[in-house]
Amino acid sequence: MICFGITAFIMPFYIKQLQIMQWGQQIRPEGPKDHESKRGTPTMGGLVVLLAFVSTLIWVRPLTSEYLIFMGVILLNGVAGFWDDFIKIKKTRSLGLRARDKLLIQILLGAAIALYMSKYSPAGSKILIPLLGTVETGLLFYPLCILAMSGFVNAVNLTDGLDGLAGGTVIVTLLGSAYFCWSLGHVELALGCIALIGCLAGFLLFNCFPARVFMGDTGSLALGGAVAAISILTGTEFFMVIMGGVFVIEALSVVIQVTYFKLTKGKRIFKMSPIHHHFALLGWHEVQVTTRFCIVGSILTLMGVWLYTIR
Repeated sequence: MICFGITAFIMPFYIKQLQIMQWGQQIRPEGPKDHESKRGTPTMGGLVVLLAFVSTLIWVRPLTSEYLIFMGVILLNGVAGFWDDFIKIKKTRSLGLRARDKLLIQILLGAAIALYMSKYSPAGSKILIPLLGTVETGLLFYPLCILAMSGFVNAVNLTDGLDGLAGGTVIVTLLGSAYFCWSLGHVELALGCIALIGCLAGFLLFNCFPARVFMGDTGSLALGGAVAAISILTGTEFFMVIMGGVFVIEALSVVIQVTYFKLTKGKRIFKMSPIHHHFALLGWHEVQVTTRFCIVGSILTLMGVWLYTIR
C-alpha cells in the first residue's frame, strides 16, 4: 500500500515535469502506423516505480543479502534502461544503448548471482524442475543463470509495446513468484514481490489506455531483472518460464520472425513482431490485446503454481 501510494502520488507531478522538459517517447519508423499518435508521450515512468520500490528498504525485515541482491539487480538494470532512454531522448532517435552493451550487463549480473548462489547460499546450484523436484546442476548453473537473466530482461523489454501490457503481465507473474518465495521460506523476497506489485499498480493508473506515461526501458529492463533475480534466488527458473510464458512467446515471436525473414529473403510469418503487434494489426483494439495477454498470463501463472505444488 505504501509503494502504491508513493507511486500514485508522485506520478502526476513527474509527468508534468517530463512534459515541461519535453522528454517524450520516440517511435520506431518501422513500428505500427497508429503508434505515431503516441510520439511525445512522457516516458521513463519506470523511474518513479524504482524510487517507490527503494522505500521497501525501510519496511522489509530481515534485510537479507538475498533481498539486497534482488534490489541491486533491479536497480542496475534500471540504470542501464535509464541511460538507454536518455540517449533516445537527447538524440531524438528510437535506438539508445547498443544491444551488446546491455547484454554484457545482463551476463555479468547473471554470473554474479550464480557465483553468490553456488558459493554462499544454502541452496547452492540446485534448481527445481517441474515433476522432477530438486536437481543439482553443477557447472551448468552458470549458463542457466546467465540465460535466465538475459532472457527475461530482454523478453519483458519486448513485451513493453502497448499501454499497460508489460506492467499488467509482470504483476500476474510476480503474484506467482511471491507464492514461491513465501512457501520456500524467502519471506523478505515475497514482500519485495508484493511491494513491486504495489508500485506497478500505482503506475498502471497512468499507463492504462490511453497512456499518460510510458515506463521506458528504465522500467522494462528493471522489471525483467526482477523476474530473473527471483527465479535464480529461489531456484524456480523452469517454473518462471511457464509463469512468464507471455514474455517467452513475445521473445520467440521476434526470433522466429527474424530467422524466417532471413531464410526466405523477405517473407514474414507474423504481420509484425513482437506478436502483440501482430494481433493489433489483425484488428484487435489495444485494450483487447492487453486484456487477453493478461488473461493468458494469469492462466500460465496458475499452471506454474500447480506444477510447483505437485513437483
